[in-house]
Amino acid sequence: MTIAEQTKELLADERFRIRLYDFVSENIRKLISATAEDRFPVTGNWSKEELIDRLKRYESVSSDLCSIQALLGYWGCEAHGQTLALAPKKFCGSLKPTGGLTA
Repeated sequence: MTIAEQTKELLADERFRIRLYDFVSENIRKLISATAEDRFPVTGNWSKEELIDRLKRYESVSSDLCSIQALLGYWGCEAHGQTLALAPKKFCGSLKPTGGLTA
């Protein structure tokens, strides 16, 4: 079953609200891990090619959560508001101030 199919199945029935929250949380943890400093370092060489490569890799690792968020935004109801807000809240909360590559 695809991520989209799993999300739709969990959204379709109010009984699965907690499972949906857990499913979203799990995918957020995966994205935070996949975008950690060791995979996306903020220091190093800067180049156009590096930027293009990073964007492609970031799009790849974030595609599941983007699909989930899109489906939550479209099909979710008021009861799903906390679940929809969870991704930006947790992801941004995991970021630490640091120096790094700048334009």
